Amino acid sequence: MRILVVDDHPDILDEITQTLRRRGHEVIAAASVSQALLVLANGGPVEAVITDMRLPEGSGADVLRFANRLHPDSARFLMSGEASSQEINEARREGVEAIFWKPVSLRMVVEAVRDCHKALDRDPLPAT
Repeated sequence: MRILVVDDHPDILDEITQTLRRRGHEVIAAASVSQALLVLANGGPVEAVITDMRLPEGSGADVLRFANRLHPDSARFLMSGEASSQEINEARREGVEAIFWKPVSLRMVVEAVRDCHKALDRDPLPAT
């Protein structure tokens, strides 16, 4: 599964990226909104986006909104340590599937990605 992870804290970004890579995923790391938008626009399709809410140059909702337009079938996840209810509602409007509160549980991230991957691997129902 190809996953974009966005966080401006290098330790968090590295920890999540390495954890998902060890589980066989192709992970692209971005430390800002502009880096994430470049990956989404030019880096080919992604099947999941995991982004922090509060980022330099914008927000995780900006990343999710752009992912929604370019990769509408991608799963979208949000991380936050202190998002407001307005920010959470904005992310929900962009189709966020889960919110991971900081400090992030790597087990929860891995499980959410695994469940998303299983859903992608399901055969569509036969046409009737």
